[in-house]
Amino acid sequence: MRTSAARIMLASMALLSASCASRLGMRGIEPLTVSVQAIWRGATPDQIARQLAAPLEREFRTIDGVSRVITRCDEAGCSIVVEYRALLSGDTMMLDLSSAIRRLQPQLPSDAKLLVLPINLQRPSDLLVALVFNTPRIEPKHYDVARRFGSLVMQLPSAAQFEIVGYDGQQTAIELDPAKAAPLGITQADVARAIEERELTVDAYNTVIVRSPRDGDDLGGIILRKTGEKLVHLKDVARISTRSASSVLYHVDGEPAIAIRIYLRSTATPVEIRACLARVLKLPLLPSVHRIVPLSARVD
Repeated sequence: MRTSAARIMLASMALLSASCASRLGMRGIEPLTVSVQAIWRGATPDQIARQLAAPLEREFRTIDGVSRVITRCDEAGCSIVVEYRALLSGDTMMLDLSSAIRRLQPQLPSDAKLLVLPINLQRPSDLLVALVFNTPRIEPKHYDVARRFGSLVMQLPSAAQFEIVGYDGQQTAIELDPAKAAPLGITQADVARAIEERELTVDAYNTVIVRSPRDGDDLGGIILRKTGEKLVHLKDVARISTRSASSVLYHVDGEPAIAIRIYLRSTATPVEIRACLARVLKLPLLPSVHRIVPLSARVD
């Protein structure tokens, strides 16, 4: 699926749902916040800040109830933290931010991905846990297990977001073969367009390629062109390889592990954090995982 503007996902559940434990104690001094995660692969931090973050910041500051907008950009994208007054609900602010993004769509890079999240991504995570594997080393398939585990965590009512530490997701490299592509008049732009037309962003870790039955079962089956009666597929003119990219490796007691940061809603109390950790540690062990180890928990 292709749109001419940045894609938006409202990555939230109702903020008024029941949490992992009864809500005890008073709300902390941390401001009420919602975050927008803006991902624009291949752009420089300066380009991301000027062309993506700057117009979003200006539009967000016009929203009634917004008290401050704080932005951090790097080569992967920007996290924009929007602080708002307590008289508003988190749901209302998230909807207002999504509406603002839609108004700006014609001005934003078409290949940017935007996620609206009910947390402050610039604060430390509430929980850090490690999945310890009973294998000699971490392999690409283990990151699939970690994402499945994160999906289980997100079913806990007060969980808002998870992050696999140091993991940049699965990267697919498509290398066009000039000797095969040139005679057919197929360029890199043709390949990029064919893939973008089928992309559907699910969350920060997953992008699905939506294929028609004619495309076949894999990425290489995507149809680039019809020449006479012959269909030209991606695999006919390009080499395709996939790898899991991670810049951080963990070991726990000498065993390979993957660390996962867990963010709860901004209003979560220390009591809720402890209760949620207990529930996380009781989640089922997925294939190759033989321990779930807590590494840290926020206490204030």
